[in-house]
Amino acid sequence: MLRLNELYASIQGEGPNVGLPTIFVRLSGCNMRCPGWPCDTQHAIQPALWKDDPKLDPSAVAMKVHDIMMTTGARHICLTGGEPFLQNLYELEELVEHLLRRTGVTFDIFTNGSFIFPEWTEDQLVTLVMDWKLKGSGEQQTRQDERLNNAYNHMGPKDALKFTVTGLDDLNEAEDIWKSIRCEASVYVGRVWDAPLTNEDLVEQILERRLPWRLTCQVHKYIWPDKVRGI
Repeated sequence: MLRLNELYASIQGEGPNVGLPTIFVRLSGCNMRCPGWPCDTQHAIQPALWKDDPKLDPSAVAMKVHDIMMTTGARHICLTGGEPFLQNLYELEELVEHLLRRTGVTFDIFTNGSFIFPEWTEDQLVTLVMDWKLKGSGEQQTRQDERLNNAYNHMGPKDALKFTVTGLDDLNEAEDIWKSIRCEASVYVGRVWDAPLTNEDLVEQILERRLPWRLTCQVHKYIWPDKVRGI
């Protein structure tokens, strides 16, 4: 059974498919807390907040997604959390495969990268977005071997690495990681929402360092208030 935290249609706010009408399937639970800065989805990571979330079988979730698809026309789906790969992987695969049978459906999967990605995520219709935790998050040393394995063996040009930075120390660490790994995924960098480092600062740093990275600004937060939840 999949523990469902939220299910709603919106636009994708970050990553390779930013701006695309998207159905968000948010799953409950996370193996990290990122104490360095507050996660913006506490309702999906804190057990006291998600303990009463419904458990649904993959076909039931797929039917709910299909209903939203018919209402909104959105044919892109984002699996997120929490950490999606904490769920039963066979049931997660069943959900993805069921929806992939529908012509034109594509996926984003947003993950902290701390679990080895299953082979089915290599489907060309599935985009992996791995949020590589840096020192500023407080989770720097958590399961880095798994992230390296994923970057080396399970990610390609269709996928994305995402670095969230609080300041120049995090940016330096992100640059060092990027230079040390063999990964064909595109790279995105964004700032913690209330960090003193501004988007203008990040643009200057990207250009000064000659980094072939893309700026991510969490577009959804410019449209809706930070604490608004989808239903």
